[in-house]
Amino acid sequence: MVDPEQRHHQVGRVHQVPLGIDVHDLAEGDVITAVNGIATLDVADIGALLRNQGGRQVLLTIRPGATNDAGNGANGSSAASDTAEATTGNGSGEPETRDVIVVPINNERNLRYSDWEYTRRLAVEERGAGRIGYVHLRAMGGNDITAWYRQFYPVFNREGLIIDVRRNNGGNIDSFILEKLMRRAWMYWQERVGQPTWNMQFAFRGHMVIVVDQNTASDGEAIAEGFRRLGLGTVIGMRTWGGEVWLGSSNRLTDNGLARAPSMGVYGEDRDWLIEQIGVIPDIVVDNPPHATFGGADAQLDTAIDYLLDKIATEPVPVPDPPAYPNLRFDYRRNREQGGRGRGGGSLATCPGKTPVRGGRSGGDRGGGGAAGRGSVDGVWGLFRWHECDGIQVVGEHGPAFPDPCAFDTP
Repeated sequence: MVDPEQRHHQVGRVHQVPLGIDVHDLAEGDVITAVNGIATLDVADIGALLRNQGGRQVLLTIRPGATNDAGNGANGSSAASDTAEATTGNGSGEPETRDVIVVPINNERNLRYSDWEYTRRLAVEERGAGRIGYVHLRAMGGNDITAWYRQFYPVFNREGLIIDVRRNNGGNIDSFILEKLMRRAWMYWQERVGQPTWNMQFAFRGHMVIVVDQNTASDGEAIAEGFRRLGLGTVIGMRTWGGEVWLGSSNRLTDNGLARAPSMGVYGEDRDWLIEQIGVIPDIVVDNPPHATFGGADAQLDTAIDYLLDKIATEPVPVPDPPAYPNLRFDYRRNREQGGRGRGGGSLATCPGKTPVRGGRSGGDRGGGGAAGRGSVDGVWGLFRWHECDGIQVVGEHGPAFPDPCAFDTP
């Protein structure tokens, strides 16, 4: 954007960029006064100074904006790693500037798309208070499987999940994604500390929605239709593109050219043709008006968040609490005929005038008057620790128990 008073170019917005890319602590409001030593006031548009510079190092001269401290950027540090020595005023009242080396990109679409995706995720995290996960799939190819892994597994245990396939231009991994979403929890693991986990691993237990728009195409439409037909959740947004007849590549011509033609359609269990020329019609139709969307609003995403928050409140799906631990304490006096013979023998605990008690083999040092091992009492196998004349400690989920081995005889 252009400063209306000075006609300099201001940094209007710093887009979110992938990890590892240095943004040089640029902040919104900073002013670009020169490119490669040529003042931006000397040209009609800054684009003239960046022509044919994609992928090359470019030197920018930056003056802090009015809202930033001199020499400080977005993160409050004095300069980035690639920033040259700051140039101070020479007493003429000119503000302090600094030189920064950057590498312009040839196409800003991917940068803007990544920023859009990142801000959607931030909105879900904020409005959902960390209870709703967000996954966006740009397409349905190999790279998008990686995107699925990176986005889904950190949020698989949330109470709600938004799968965003707006602008998705297709591919062929719908079955892979749907298979993961169809997993169901049927068994839970509970350690002595921490929260339970479940089988099937990474099964999503909460409520789900999928968001589509008029630019959702091909396999993006297939996953949305499958999502609904398999009973996984609700479809929200606008009717999709409507192209599901696949193209064949067998029409090779004599000059080795190729005339691809639609050759393979899809139909459902009810014997109706699906999607082609119809699209996927959402369960909840929501449009994103152009002017409001340009201003940063996202009615479709807001509807998805509101829907899930209502579902979470009215139909919660909490993880079942573990049952009480079973009481497996043993009555050694009543069942002493069966004894406490450990598997493969063991050490002997002796008491004056009493028959020694045999325990399980410890497999280690038996000093200190005792040994540890696995044994059977009253027909139940367990893990025990044997102490000479002090009793038997049951180790594991059974809790401690110290019957006196000297109080009764064992055969």
